[in-house]
Amino acid sequence: ALPISSAKGLSGRHRKLLRTLGLPTKPTDPPPDFDKLLKAIGHDKKSAGDVTMVILQNEGRPVLRRSLDENALERCYERLVEEGD
Repeated sequence: ALPISSAKGLSGRHRKLLRTLGLPTKPTDPPPDFDKLLKAIGHDKKSAGDVTMVILQNEGRPVLRRSLDENALERCYERLVEEGD
């Protein structure tokens, strides 16, 4: 969800922190199919059957966003897969 956050510059800082901690910053290889991923997101406890995510409005300011645009999410996912570490 970080790439669609409105908080500028957080994505790079968070990726660096995750790498420092030895945590993944990209999907597995091969990456999961986006449609399967989207279906799993719909089963998340925060979801009411739609696409719901916690998004960073600013550092330390998470907000819950409902009914996110699936096309925007797919573009972010593709970018995440392409960029890697």
